[in-house]
Amino acid sequence: MMKHVSILILIFLACLFAGCADEPIDSPEGLPEKGIVVRLTTGQLDTKTHLYSQASLHHVTQIYAILYYCGDMTADDIDPKKTKVVASQLLMKNGTPWDPSVEEGYGQGQPQTETFELLLPQDQIAMVPGKYMILCVGLDDASGDTYGLTYGADAANKQPEFAKPGAKLSAAQAVLAKEAPGEPMPYEKDPTTAATDKKQDKELIAYGHPDIAHSELFAGWQAFDFMPDNLNVVEVELRRRVAGVLCYLSDIPYKLNIGNTPYRVTEVRLNLFQKQNARIGLTRGMTREGKPSLQDFGGSVDGKPVCQTLCKFDLMSFKPRPEQTRSGDLLYSIPTDHLEGRKQRENTILMGAYALPIQNNTLDATLKVELWGYKYNDAPGSDDQIVAGSELTRIKSFPAIYEGKESTPEIYSLHPNMIYHIGHKLEGDNTEGDYPESLAGTKVTVEAGPWQEVDIPVEFPSVPIVPLMSLRDKDGNKYKTEPEEAGEKYYIFDCIGSRTNHLEISASILYENWKLTAVPGGDASDTPWIQFWDETTSGYVTELTGTGGKDIYIRMADYASVPDWVNKRETRKIRLLLEALDENGSVVSGASSDLYVEQYNALIVKMEDDSDGYRGFSRFDFGTKRNAVTGDIVAAGQTLGWGYWSSLVVTEHWADGKANYREFINKTWIDDFKGSAIQVCALGEAGKELEIDYEEAKSEEPFWFLPSIVALRCFLKQYKDNADANIERGKFYWSSNSASYYKNALATKIDRSGNVDDDYYRENKENAYYARQACHAQ
Repeated sequence: MMKHVSILILIFLACLFAGCADEPIDSPEGLPEKGIVVRLTTGQLDTKTHLYSQASLHHVTQIYAILYYCGDMTADDIDPKKTKVVASQLLMKNGTPWDPSVEEGYGQGQPQTETFELLLPQDQIAMVPGKYMILCVGLDDASGDTYGLTYGADAANKQPEFAKPGAKLSAAQAVLAKEAPGEPMPYEKDPTTAATDKKQDKELIAYGHPDIAHSELFAGWQAFDFMPDNLNVVEVELRRRVAGVLCYLSDIPYKLNIGNTPYRVTEVRLNLFQKQNARIGLTRGMTREGKPSLQDFGGSVDGKPVCQTLCKFDLMSFKPRPEQTRSGDLLYSIPTDHLEGRKQRENTILMGAYALPIQNNTLDATLKVELWGYKYNDAPGSDDQIVAGSELTRIKSFPAIYEGKESTPEIYSLHPNMIYHIGHKLEGDNTEGDYPESLAGTKVTVEAGPWQEVDIPVEFPSVPIVPLMSLRDKDGNKYKTEPEEAGEKYYIFDCIGSRTNHLEISASILYENWKLTAVPGGDASDTPWIQFWDETTSGYVTELTGTGGKDIYIRMADYASVPDWVNKRETRKIRLLLEALDENGSVVSGASSDLYVEQYNALIVKMEDDSDGYRGFSRFDFGTKRNAVTGDIVAAGQTLGWGYWSSLVVTEHWADGKANYREFINKTWIDDFKGSAIQVCALGEAGKELEIDYEEAKSEEPFWFLPSIVALRCFLKQYKDNADANIERGKFYWSSNSASYYKNALATKIDRSGNVDDDYYRENKENAYYARQACHAQ
């Protein structure tokens, strides 16, 4: 059976197939020409077993990948009920599951990278061209047992049913494998003899289900077009499929009255509005617009109820402070000697847990901090004894109000890969930036943010005074768009526009309303080349108003401008201005922030015969991956087959790749070149993916396309000595011209001596070569 090759890159930015043997490969030069290769990269993260802070941490000890066949579906319309498993495999190193937390480079502030060669089992189906998907699952030391996700180290061991050949993508779910206690444990006179879970004593634990509390679960998935006999590069980012809830409190009452009856507070609980969910899908659905669905919550499981309490803190062993409050109440004295390496402020409690996402469609507050305790005798000379036989009672409840939510701020949903924190605890090993929430009032405030990073400056009470924004890619990675110091690297966008990036906006604590404006640089008459998606009009605008925190999708235009003698136009800049608005809709002076975004101009090529004007070329090969912070290339471009697997159209537009594409569309079937260089390099304006459907494809005009042979030769000649052109020397590049032979198409290259042949090469159209997108420049 023919073997095939893929590269899978896993990046643990958020914290972070069973068959043949696999071994690590030491260097990129050792990559095979065929087979399946997996390259794993961890982010700069540390381990944890409990949720002690808002810091982006991970404790991944096992990773496995599942390969699905999707047929002719597109990335946006994959049907989970028709997509089936081809193969799955646990990632191994030296005969044991790869565990990044025990590697030598772990915790050194640098990403860890391992490359694995994988071979498909011989009894698997032939890997035909088409759409495939890879789903990767990352487990910590508890989540495998908690959700029945454990994957054995060899074929004879246990593996999830949804990972077996033939299983449907819709079956890929994490489902609670154990039942949970539904009632609180009774009070015992001597709490030191109570039979409690070993992790409960002064630890952070879910009261209703400790397994959920300590189980961190990751998943990532990516659809891709598989090309036989090629090196198929697939990048997958693992993200948490759970939410995190953190509660950092001060001013803990020692006693409170219900009516005239005194009660001693013996525990603090963080309760959910209803019983916790017991399952979550390992993939996330997409909307019709191709955007990630926000309805990503999972649900309950019959026969497996989970109680409402997420976490609790036991106060039985602590004493009151000697001084009273102004109202005569006593507060708890809570020293820090019980923390065992963790650090927090004196007289505070910290508790937290992982939780499965859940949607709140009720009228009840999503989260409540509750004080529980027993009747006790506080009469003079009574020695503060809890009344024998008294029942554990809820004494007081504090609804958690969502910061920045205008209507029903106590009602919200818990989303995956988000952390919801009452009080601020940025790091577990220090108190810098700590701001616990006080229980001196009648309510508490909860804030939420992506677990990717904590990037909002801490201003007590740890919310922005001015509105802030960050520019992120479709996966949530934050771009660094401006240098902090002279000479420092930052991200400059390619000339090919896009519609998948978004602005993440955080409103000001003082002013919820804001206005976002695109202000072009240079001449005032310039048209803003970044526009914002307006949900109310279903169109793009250059000025947008809104309320509270939001994600705004943006449209970035293409840039291919022929320079003149005065202005070389290597890049252009635009200013994105975010201003706070008062209750009357007026701009608040001094309450604004801005973001400058820069874009490369295309590499402009003058056609040799002077008859057909100019062409603009991308600075990067098709499929190149770049670092979102520095802009450096982290993965070389993708090599592709030329196209037309079953028929061939001979094209004679030697100087115009756009005309060649038009001829291809009119004279053959789309199915003859899906996934080829001809098809994937063709894009509409601003990075719009062109339809694959035959009739619709006929009506769409490409802006970017695979260049003609003349334009390609001109590009290589004019830029062969320019390092900014990022050209692979000695490697073939496809043109859009075919030869008069059934199997051949035209390609050319810069030879290792640095020369470009004036002739061209007739190459087998199924060979995997590089591609560089071009357009008509003006």
